[in-house]
Amino acid sequence: MLKVAIIGLRHPHILSFASELKAVPAAQLVAVAEPEQELQGLLSGVPFYDDYRQMLERERPDVVGVATVNRDKGAVIAECLERGLHVIADKPLVTSLADLERVEQAWQHSGRRLLAMFTLRYEPAFLALAELVQGGGLGEPVALFATGPHKLNLPTRKPWMLRDELCGGIIVDLGCHYVDLARWLTQEECLALAAVHGAKRFVQLPGFTDFAQVQLRLSKGAVATIQVDWLTPDAAPYHGDMRLFFTGTRGTAELRLWPWPQVLVATIEREPYTLSLPLRGKSLGQDFLEAILEDRPTALSTEDCLEATRLTLLAREAAESGSIVPAR
Repeated sequence: MLKVAIIGLRHPHILSFASELKAVPAAQLVAVAEPEQELQGLLSGVPFYDDYRQMLERERPDVVGVATVNRDKGAVIAECLERGLHVIADKPLVTSLADLERVEQAWQHSGRRLLAMFTLRYEPAFLALAELVQGGGLGEPVALFATGPHKLNLPTRKPWMLRDELCGGIIVDLGCHYVDLARWLTQEECLALAAVHGAKRFVQLPGFTDFAQVQLRLSKGAVATIQVDWLTPDAAPYHGDMRLFFTGTRGTAELRLWPWPQVLVATIEREPYTLSLPLRGKSLGQDFLEAILEDRPTALSTEDCLEATRLTLLAREAAESGSIVPAR
């Protein structure tokens, strides 16, 4: 039996993990550490602790899910790895290159598992697109453009999420998903980055960026452009209208996740058609826990999580300096 504990309930993603572990009979949630009383009602049936170190000492879990304030996450992740625990964490893993180095070293020395919640990797639409692209169905990758708009929901947004120094900024907080997708779909590494970020709508919030665009120059000549923002209109019926456009030498694809997932493909040989999507398989959390129990790799690797995080931190530096930043 895997004993699972949670440190922090600061983002709803961790509640998804708590639900996903129910699909793994050999895993059990044994305790939660969250000092904010109002958040403790989000989960029931387990002991709650104000101090996560006290919880770790008393409960002796095998696995921890981490969703603290983003700025604090790196130190917590590193400490848990140093204690010999497997860690799955909400994105972003860290908000600084110094914390990333500590986490990476802790992971390398621990022999334990570490994953970020890059959940888009497990979406059927992306799995189908990846199979098509990596199988050569669209030819050589030329360009990728991904948009990741989100609704801010300002009246209910927690104060720490509205300060870049605490949340990491929009490139790090939201951009990590799409940087990971760009590397995964193209199977290319990033050579250099350029980026811009700023505040256009929520200018009343000091130290908060609400839009950004990042461009990655990839190792075989492809270019990936990523746009993220907190500008989804309040009246829209969706939280985000995520889209991805892929251009290859022999075809194109457009992926949409809302209102229903679909991938529209056109190639040199074939008129536009909708790609068949696989049935939804294991979730990221289920894959993570079962991989520990079965001693096998996860579909998403730790190396990919660390690299996507590193690139978004470099992209933030590029946006702040206004210069192109080498990634190698």
